[in-house]
Amino acid sequence: GPVVIPKLYNGKDKTFFFFNYEGLRRISPFNNQSTIPTEAVRQGNFSGNPVSLFDSVGNVPFPNNQIPANRIDPVARRVMAFMPTPNNIEPGQRYSTTNFIQPTYVNQDDFYNLILKFDWNFGDKHRSFIRHASNDRTEERCANGICSGPGMDGQQPFQRIPPRPA
Repeated sequence: GPVVIPKLYNGKDKTFFFFNYEGLRRISPFNNQSTIPTEAVRQGNFSGNPVSLFDSVGNVPFPNNQIPANRIDPVARRVMAFMPTPNNIEPGQRYSTTNFIQPTYVNQDDFYNLILKFDWNFGDKHRSFIRHASNDRTEERCANGICSGPGMDGQQPFQRIPPRPA
């Protein structure tokens, strides 16, 4: 609208402004169930699995369906350290139903958009304007059972905020 300050400035037909702000703050529960390794499986113990594991070196079954600790890759151990342990274990259930995790987190999306514009008409041939527009967005999602750290969705932090000088 036009800029008019009573008894100080009459900007009718000369000075105009526009302002827009949009804010979205959405928190939604994440309703998903993921299958992740149990503590026994992380240690190489597959004795509860009805299918035999075979050693790829000699094509013979591992004794008691257990992989020796020295045969588990150290990188795999480090990756598994970022994964949560199952929290939905039902005693007495089959092996395939004891390694679920029911997430206890939410997806969060914060979005802010700001637009500000001033126009000045100095005369019929001279005009000027200043415009500022900015938006910030931070979104946190977790869909693979790893809800923090470098393994979270393989994309954390998922932020659409440009770096700002300190």
